[in-house]
Amino acid sequence: MGRGTEVRRRRRSHLLAAAAILTVILAVGLILEIAPSSGPKVETAPREAASSSLTPFGEAFARGIEAMRLGDAHAAALAFDRARAISPHIAEAHVNLGFAFLAMKRPGEAATAFDRSLTINPRQINAYYGLGEALEATGDRKGAIGAMRSFVHLTAENDPFRRKALSALWEWEAPEEKVTQGEADVKAKSEVVAVKDTAPLDPPGLAAPPPITQTPDAPIPPGGMKAKSEAVATNAKEEAPPDPPRPAPLLAIAQTPEALIPPNGMIFIVNVWASWCGPCRAELPSLQAFAAGLDPARYRLVGLNIDNDRDFAREFIRDTGVSFGNFWDGKGAFARERFQVESYPQTLLLDSSGAVLARIVGAREWPAGAVEATMTKILAAGRQNDQKEEPK
Repeated sequence: MGRGTEVRRRRRSHLLAAAAILTVILAVGLILEIAPSSGPKVETAPREAASSSLTPFGEAFARGIEAMRLGDAHAAALAFDRARAISPHIAEAHVNLGFAFLAMKRPGEAATAFDRSLTINPRQINAYYGLGEALEATGDRKGAIGAMRSFVHLTAENDPFRRKALSALWEWEAPEEKVTQGEADVKAKSEVVAVKDTAPLDPPGLAAPPPITQTPDAPIPPGGMKAKSEAVATNAKEEAPPDPPRPAPLLAIAQTPEALIPPNGMIFIVNVWASWCGPCRAELPSLQAFAAGLDPARYRLVGLNIDNDRDFAREFIRDTGVSFGNFWDGKGAFARERFQVESYPQTLLLDSSGAVLARIVGAREWPAGAVEATMTKILAAGRQNDQKEEPK
């Protein structure tokens, strides 16, 4: 009896071990089947897909990967759209749908898919690459440059697509300078032609030289009019206004915390944002237009950037034309400790004591035509929330 029990135990343990090995083999096979070849074009399967190929999401996602490998972008888009509908919170479904749309030459829909992916997971690095390609295809060169720079900033140095991204940036940025120079050359040439066309023709024979007018403040130098023109050109060059200075590196907020404390009677609007945050980038233009209508005696807009690289944040601000003052809070440590900011973007209204009067979580459209009404509404909502949170 004891020997039979022991035999059954051994058989059961052997069966369990075999089942465990089979499970591992199936899991590895599934991962190898759906894993991408290289680069950002195809994303690895999320955990929900890799955990079981029998789940509806896993099946749809695997069909999309296989269709992309076979070059059938239309079937891939249908499969990824199905996966997205089943589990809309998984960023990989949106990013792969974006690449399928790109392959179908539908950049507008691709850009929307990439942006949704970044809204779910701002660290979905390959979505920045796809977003750059999609925006460039739609003609949004500035947005494409910003997205591709985010990819370069976040990706590893040895990533094979990093060099492609840098090459794309060079191509997208260089033509703007060439076109500008070409337009200047054409304009100068057309002005010369216009002068020639409108100049009166001299009558046949020897034409009298034009009269020379000499004024006390503009004496003709030795050498005649040629020397004078050269002297005028030299003076004009010397008196030409200097090129606008490049933005200085952002101040570190940890070194100047008093910068976020407004004087008495004023309210600071502090926008916490990052260049890699899609909703943050989308909010900046309307926020800047809104700030232009604020009463400077009562309000001031201040940006609090949480990029890891301060110089990269500075370049992003310069390229996007953000004009309001910004401070740098590397990795968001100050924002977390001081204001409990855990998601981005967030906009805080601070009084002279440093207290948070109101908090807006997430991006919003800031109406430039209703500045005062908007501020009154936000402050009233902030006071109402404070009353609800007070202990009874």
